[in-house]
Amino acid sequence: MEKGCFYWANLCEYPYMKEEMPWKILINLNQYMEQLAEKYKNNNDYIKINGNIIHKSAIVDKMAKVTNCFVGAKVYIYEGVSVRNSVIFDYSVIGHASEVARSVILKHCSIPRFDYVGGSFLGESVRLGGCVSFATRRHDDKDICFSYGNLMIKTNQIKFGSLIGDNTKIGYGVHLNPGTVVGNDCLIMPYVDLSGSVGEKSIVYNKTQVAIREKRDFVDISKLME
Repeated sequence: MEKGCFYWANLCEYPYMKEEMPWKILINLNQYMEQLAEKYKNNNDYIKINGNIIHKSAIVDKMAKVTNCFVGAKVYIYEGVSVRNSVIFDYSVIGHASEVARSVILKHCSIPRFDYVGGSFLGESVRLGGCVSFATRRHDDKDICFSYGNLMIKTNQIKFGSLIGDNTKIGYGVHLNPGTVVGNDCLIMPYVDLSGSVGEKSIVYNKTQVAIREKRDFVDISKLME
């Protein structure tokens, strides 16, 4: 892999991720979750309930809906949240009315409020602003492809989200198109519509200009008609 394209956490710290690429884990997410279920089935620190495996220290609000998920230690899932078919590792927070689906969220991530994370892989310590949306499907329903360093990856999937590197911050109202890849330590400013591949330590923003001028009285159109 060429310099500047190392987007990911040391996945060796996570069970069954050693030497795996993040998109392969997403594509085979059901299989990966079965491996986690087997690993933790006799671990007394985890509760098995309604198809979920949830650490005893995790806090899941009674108004949240969690379906077929693995939830790690000291994860906090707030009211109105929907999490399904996903893996949420330790110390991450999913805030009010957010939705996470078919995704892997590594440690110390923050998904605060009104966010949608679909079919995506978030590295460690990723922080989202509110109303961030990860799209997963092209309008033409073609398979998702993306650029990873000097490689073009064909997922052979019609639904696939984004890959986000460690310590990246994504501002309010950002929309990420299917197959977006963002490197480590990036800053995505608010209201960006993002696609393609962004190298590590990048700042992405809309180049707009705010204009201020003297207010003038509106023309009375009726007088122009006389």
